[in-house]
Amino acid sequence: MPVVINLCDINLYAAANPREVGCIRIAPEERRLAPAPKFFFGPVPDHLPRSLFDTKRIAALGCYVIRDGGVGYDGFALHGGTTLFSPVLNTHLGHVQEQLRLRTPAGGWPAPRRIPGQAACIHGPGYNVYGHWLVDFLPRLHILQAAGYDIFKLRYALPADCPPFGREFLRLAGIPPENLLFYNHYAEQVEFDEVILPTTLRTANRLHSTFRAATRAWMGRIFPGDPPPHGLRKILVSRKDFPGGRLLRNRDTIEDMAQSAGFEIVQPEKLGVREQIALFRSARQVIGEYGSALHNTIFGGPSLHCCALRGTSHPLGFIQSDLAHAFGQSMSYVFGEADMHAVTYEFEIYEPDFARALECLRVEEIR
Repeated sequence: MPVVINLCDINLYAAANPREVGCIRIAPEERRLAPAPKFFFGPVPDHLPRSLFDTKRIAALGCYVIRDGGVGYDGFALHGGTTLFSPVLNTHLGHVQEQLRLRTPAGGWPAPRRIPGQAACIHGPGYNVYGHWLVDFLPRLHILQAAGYDIFKLRYALPADCPPFGREFLRLAGIPPENLLFYNHYAEQVEFDEVILPTTLRTANRLHSTFRAATRAWMGRIFPGDPPPHGLRKILVSRKDFPGGRLLRNRDTIEDMAQSAGFEIVQPEKLGVREQIALFRSARQVIGEYGSALHNTIFGGPSLHCCALRGTSHPLGFIQSDLAHAFGQSMSYVFGEADMHAVTYEFEIYEPDFARALECLRVEEIR
């Protein structure tokens, strides 16, 4: 007999169950255009401008509070036998349905493990990806604080296979290790007297205007009283040993061209968290294949310029543009042709286009 999974949008569920689910409003929704890149080269099919400019509404921020609620696989919110989802929690219906179909045991989940007291859940899909911690998870600490919670006393439900960099980020942000509650989200669900779910600060690939303050809040605990730096280094972020699904076919040539223009070739994934932070704090210009490592530019100062190399595939988005805008940085792109709907793909950067981008960066450097 197939397992029946009850799903509901958390806003509809809260409206129907106001005694069990509440919401603390923190900041209103916003409507504004995406920031345009400083320059771009390469093929630009019409779906790319749509990807960049179509999202004009950025959702409101807040905290959902579920009494006798819990969390399960991928940080999905639970209440009774219902799994709750919402784009503002970065849990989308299609993804939730697919993951529950794949992960739910044949006989259904066992009864949740009950843990007395209160806990927050700041993680979600992508918890094992470095960039999601910078964009989606750590800024939620600020939402919790704005809602009146003491983030240093709260406990946090986390998957047992939470990556080391996630634990290190929380430690650097001042969260005591003893406040982390780990559970095996592949085999169990956990339930609390009260579970708190802060919203994400992004809608699709757009960031709420509070993102800068939210990021500066946890970053300020790593560098107390230290203003954003004005770095001088020029670095190219290489994915040559990264097991990702986006392959730059002429990577060696592109890296040689960058080196000849004075860029250092770096591989951030081979560095510790503090080393990565120090690297990007020292940078003035960053070139890199689009991905998590580029999100480290948030550690740089307002003089930083980020030039992303990416395929023309639609799903990848433009979150890097809003990250640059949030911190007063410049952003540019060099595109290589890829299948519009491909999640994993190969692409090639036309070398004369990259040469043009290097020349623009040289002009920026002496500006």
